[in-house]
Amino acid sequence: MILNKLKNILHFPGIYRCFTTLISKNCGNRLVNEIIKPKSNESILDIGCEPADIAAFLPSSIKYTGFDISIEYINAAKKRFGDCGNFICSPVSSFSVVDSFDIVIAIGVLHHLEDDEAQRLLALKPGGRFITMDGCYEVKQHPVAHWLLKNDRGGNVRTKDEYLKIAQQNFPNVQAEIKYDMLRLPYSHCILQAIKGE
Repeated sequence: MILNKLKNILHFPGIYRCFTTLISKNCGNRLVNEIIKPKSNESILDIGCEPADIAAFLPSSIKYTGFDISIEYINAAKKRFGDCGNFICSPVSSFSVVDSFDIVIAIGVLHHLEDDEAQRLLALKPGGRFITMDGCYEVKQHPVAHWLLKNDRGGNVRTKDEYLKIAQQNFPNVQAEIKYDMLRLPYSHCILQAIKGE
């Protein structure tokens, strides 16, 4: 009961931001500087952007577009970052072509999708790179990490190999790594990076 209430209140952008700030180890900044590594004037499409907190860490020259199915998250993003990005309230299915973007990111999205939905999402090939990050199960995983993943709002947490299998149906060469230090709590994140044409 308490866990369900916590999941429900995370739909409020302010509470979500406070919660992620509390448990994160500078995750947004690290995502930008260690993984995304955008170059000046590149364009980024952020699928499932939530309140678009990652925009705070992007260089001002980046052309940022965020979209999310939640109007509350999109309104919060517009209020905070409206001058430095384009924000759209829409489901993933509304995008059919994304090759005009240099980078497409989907942070914490795949584990909310069934296999066929994840497959359709990863079929959206950008002009450059596609980057995802989601919690993942592992053998002999820390019990706290396993409990958090089992009780996540997304009902489709997978192993690294399962995420890879979905991505490899669209990208011949996908790099995958697991990071354990993005949160203050024990946790396993699977990061996929795919490059068009590779």
